[in-house]
Amino acid sequence: MNILFLSNIVTPYQLDLLEEINKNNEIKIYGYFLFEKEQNRDWDLIIPEYVKVINYSKKISDYKNLLII
Repeated sequence: MNILFLSNIVTPYQLDLLEEINKNNEIKIYGYFLFEKEQNRDWDLIIPEYVKVINYSKKISDYKNLLII
């Protein structure tokens, strides 16, 4: 089973959740986030390969990144 997880920014808690779910061999989860950081949320995170950060800025090229989902 494949699961797509969508959110606005990457947080440590979300990455922990995605990592735990991915430990199950029957489930594969992919995370897509609009932004890597927000003001006052400057976490130093290691982004795994199954997580994609789009860094959305309302440009036409950003819409292309959304289409790959």
